Amino acid sequence: MTQKIAEKIQQEKNYVITVTTDDDLFVEVGAPIPGVDLRIVDDQNQVVAEGEIGALQVKGLTVTSGYYQNQEANQQAFTEDGWFNTGDLGFLKDGRLTITGRQKDVIIICGNNYYSHDIEAAVEEVKGVEVTYTAACGVRKPGDNTDRLAIFFSATETKDNSLKALIQKIQNNVVEKIGVNPDFLIPVPKETIPKTAIGKIQRQELRKRFEAGEFNAILKD
Repeated sequence: MTQKIAEKIQQEKNYVITVTTDDDLFVEVGAPIPGVDLRIVDDQNQVVAEGEIGALQVKGLTVTSGYYQNQEANQQAFTEDGWFNTGDLGFLKDGRLTITGRQKDVIIICGNNYYSHDIEAAVEEVKGVEVTYTAACGVRKPGDNTDRLAIFFSATETKDNSLKALIQKIQNNVVEKIGVNPDFLIPVPKETIPKTAIGKIQRQELRKRFEAGEFNAILKD
């Protein structure tokens, strides 16, 4: 009996419980399962340095061999050497994977890549911004040939004078920390920011609503 208890305790020691909070920007998902390889690459499918964010690609027996009778989709989803593009962004550290977002959340302005989560973090450093209710999106208006940066945020104070000062502080901090000047700073109520059931902001929905003209009245103010 004593030996069985000791064995159970030893088995339990092999598991690591990671505690996360709402303050964590990203959550580590762990090491790949046996039989699956993964790598993090840049725009040229070149492996990046450890800790650097890039596109997540996977290969292994459990990975799909391709889309049925859809050669175009296969060409987009797989590299020439057989790696599957997951569409996720992340980085590897000590052999463990952390997901940081989706490739579609990369904002490309005049050929330069900016990550939504970096911009959102800079915005939420500013006192007066409701944390976890900020979204940075690449948007386009008719005639645009590059993304323009739209930042949606919720303010703790909505008085006109306070809001104008807050917008200026946000703009200054984004320029200083990220090196890009927002084209649109859009204050909205918290409930306007769409989230999934697990709390992830749906940036693409906001982008579609912006391009449909839903926020034009705010932009004119």
